[in-house]
Amino acid sequence: MLACLMSRYPLVKLVLILFAVKETYMLVMGWKVMMETEATGEAQWHGKLNTAVSYVVVMVLTAGVRLPYSTANVLIGACAVCMAMSFAMYASEFRQILERKNGLMGPKIRRNSDGRDWI
Repeated sequence: MLACLMSRYPLVKLVLILFAVKETYMLVMGWKVMMETEATGEAQWHGKLNTAVSYVVVMVLTAGVRLPYSTANVLIGACAVCMAMSFAMYASEFRQILERKNGLMGPKIRRNSDGRDWI
């Protein structure tokens, strides 16, 4: 949906690049964590906040009202900040999980009701 806004707001290109980098990192590191620890990760609050902010920004920018570029850039910047924050927090979490797996930190694995591990 953000791609549709690129023709109107050039700053969206940077957010899309950040999104692609973040999601590629999440895919690769999520796969690595699952393969090395055999545990599944849970969705975190910062990822949900990122999604909510992104949806609100896209809805406001596509509502049909032509916003001033300064207002649109503030909204797009808020979206980018939330995305970067979520990226950094997930990267930190993946690092901690892999350090725990390699014995560099104490365990923090919990079990679901069906006995499967989750982090």
